[in-house]
Amino acid sequence: MFKFLFTISPITLACLIHQPVGAVVLYSGDNTANQTAPDSQRQVAFDSVARLCNSSGGGNYGSAVHIKGKYLLTANHVSTAGGYLTFDGSTILQLDGNFSSITIGTADMKLIKLLIDPQLEGTPLFSKMNKTPLADATLIGWGVGRNTATDDPNAEETVTTWAWGGSSTFAKRWGTNAIDAALLIANIENYNYSYLGLRTFLDSNAGDNEAAAGVYDSGSGLFVNDSGTWKLAGLTTLVGSHVSNASTFADAVDSPPVESEAGPLDPRDANYFVQISSFASDIEAAIPDETTLSGWKTDHSLYGDDAADTADTDNDGIPQLIEFALGGDPNLNDLSISPRLQTVQVAGETYLELQITRPTGLSGVAYTPQIADDLNSWPNDSAGVLNANPNPVDNGDGTETVTYRCAAPISNASAAFIRVQISIVP
Repeated sequence: MFKFLFTISPITLACLIHQPVGAVVLYSGDNTANQTAPDSQRQVAFDSVARLCNSSGGGNYGSAVHIKGKYLLTANHVSTAGGYLTFDGSTILQLDGNFSSITIGTADMKLIKLLIDPQLEGTPLFSKMNKTPLADATLIGWGVGRNTATDDPNAEETVTTWAWGGSSTFAKRWGTNAIDAALLIANIENYNYSYLGLRTFLDSNAGDNEAAAGVYDSGSGLFVNDSGTWKLAGLTTLVGSHVSNASTFADAVDSPPVESEAGPLDPRDANYFVQISSFASDIEAAIPDETTLSGWKTDHSLYGDDAADTADTDNDGIPQLIEFALGGDPNLNDLSISPRLQTVQVAGETYLELQITRPTGLSGVAYTPQIADDLNSWPNDSAGVLNANPNPVDNGDGTETVTYRCAAPISNASAAFIRVQISIVP
């Protein structure tokens, strides 16, 4: 079993939370480069990376990657104390402070949640086992670049060290690298995580776009091309650095290795990531299932008394259970989801109908149409309903419409009332 040994000088391992802000550092040293998606195929990946911040957009805490809906991944050691994040640097979105972040296994990775859906396309997860090396991985992170004061790439022909810059170099950037290995990350002092990870080296021969992660890139994403789709393969967690607060790009062929009691070490700095393929199913399982009542309540930030089935947080007279069953938003006053009463003419007779629209695929909820001639005397079943289980009409937007009809025409009764009773089922 492979275990890290990072007690060897002059190598240091930086958990990306203990030093000043840093970000994707490019071998070219050009801080103005790569601040938009590299191509249309990687637009979703680029858009998915966020920066954790405070309500004003300042107070940098780390990076995060949008997965789906209101949910993102970040490194577990990254603080969410600022309570906000931004994808584009101008729109500031609030985190759900009542959502308890979910640590994924024993990895340095957790699921966090926004209060509102950012309306981004979901980020696909790379679920295949990594067969290293994998070339042309794309690292996308948000922070500062290299320090202009130490811009001296010609000091040594085969070694370039970029000190991490200040706030003036702040931006979201992308760069490329090659996944060198899949390996176990464990037994690191003051770092209580154990997981299968990925490693990239910083190579001076790999071109201007060669990417290095810095402090506060924790939680950023490493993406790979899988049959034409760019998928999240790694979540940034650690930096192995020869020089504190800097990234060193070395020539792996020409530079001599650093000798130590553990044997030769590669002269290049390294970056480390949680291997998403090892945790893809755990990540999916951690995201609340909106087709269940409990998952829907979590997704809509309903906690405590607000999570009661009879609660009405938006004061529209529709309790939470009915909001769920009819596809409502418990935080938006909207009566348009209410059942619709109508009549229909059949063979010269008039019949009473009730029509509802509901999300498709819900579980744990039952719809029972009921008919009565007295509002105080409802039956326990659907007696008198012509079509108690009608075939739904698919609306093509994730909802379906069902219509219940009284079996007897209106002319046969002095009074007729119809309703649908919604209840929880195991």
